[in-house]
Amino acid sequence: MTPEMDEATLIKQVDQVFQIATSGRKGPICISIPLDVQGKSCDGNFLRLPIVSEPEKGKPYCEDMRNAFKALLESERPLILLGAGVRISGTEKAALDLIEQHSIPYIVTIGAVDLQDASHVLSCGCVGPTSQRGANLLFHESDCVLALGTSFDQSVTGFNMADLTENKRVFLINIDPGENLRFNDPRIIQIEADLIDFFDAIQTPAFTPTKHFDWLKKVSKVKATLTFESEANIRTTVGQDHLSAYDITLELSKNLPSHATVVLGISLDAHSVFNSFRVTKGQRILV
Repeated sequence: MTPEMDEATLIKQVDQVFQIATSGRKGPICISIPLDVQGKSCDGNFLRLPIVSEPEKGKPYCEDMRNAFKALLESERPLILLGAGVRISGTEKAALDLIEQHSIPYIVTIGAVDLQDASHVLSCGCVGPTSQRGANLLFHESDCVLALGTSFDQSVTGFNMADLTENKRVFLINIDPGENLRFNDPRIIQIEADLIDFFDAIQTPAFTPTKHFDWLKKVSKVKATLTFESEANIRTTVGQDHLSAYDITLELSKNLPSHATVVLGISLDAHSVFNSFRVTKGQRILV
């Protein structure tokens, strides 16, 4: 904002900022108001004017989104990856309904660790270099990944992207522009779209999903073998008969109520939660 702006322009700028913050890819906005602008005398009547809504943009890529969903359902080893954008867009229920309707296993990023549910048969844990072995193994074994609301950065993929995407296709549905510029891999198909539009686009698919019973058996076997308890035992180096951060985290998760909120730092406490915290539906994990 600059001193030469009149009252109407200043108010319009603030209105636009609120629209940007609360629509599309919702999030915080920084407003820089110089001191001389703060000291301006304005006509208060401008504050009473209604906020003029921006014209709604078209919904591009509908066919691309339907094709991505079709590819997922027709694959033999489908997997859904949920990122923080699922919660930001308010599509948690739509995502879980899709997962349950088609019996597709799902994993989460560290930014969406509380979207998993340890008691859910299709919830397979948190993926990434600092996260759970079972989730990472299933990520590697899948042949088609639908990634919703994630930038698919190094916290998810690590640095060996070529190995991760070998023998699979990855469809990224993400509203943030320019994410595809980071990838030079034809197996990663990025679709810039709001998740609300994605779930609208796939309401009536005109195709028959592939049955993936063998894949679900493998998922169950991996989950039964690489449990939260085994993660705690594998990760710790404190020795037998000593408690580690992973042991403490696991026990805490078993005793916290379903409405609990856990706030993490950026050191071992976060690492232990990504690996050993049994998230109960309704809990919030703030990273």
